[in-house]
Amino acid sequence: MKFLTNMKMTAKLVLLLGVMLTGFAVIGSTYLNLLQTEKKTIATTQELGRLHLEIEKIVQRLGEAVTHQRDFLLNRRIENLESFENALSETRETLSNLAGKTNNAELKELISYVVSAELL
Repeated sequence: MKFLTNMKMTAKLVLLLGVMLTGFAVIGSTYLNLLQTEKKTIATTQELGRLHLEIEKIVQRLGEAVTHQRDFLLNRRIENLESFENALSETRETLSNLAGKTNNAELKELISYVVSAELL
């Protein structure tokens, strides 16, 4: 600290100004980074919300398909089998739409596997 006592007042003020500017630059860049992270978080949350709605539709249509399948097994009527097939085709269509809307490569691969293998 001896070098500070030997410095002139002007040099001390310049040094203080340099330290303050460096502090402001660090705080500013941290704040900008925080804003960018917040934007990414909001975008991810919105995408997850859309995906959640699509998944809810898929679950609903699968439930309808199971109901039609059960009715067919109980009543042996062709109308129930056709309704079952319609519900499954709507589920496949919703899955394909979901694959087109997501940016997640693993999810796209999983959906294309399910649709192409006709697991539904």
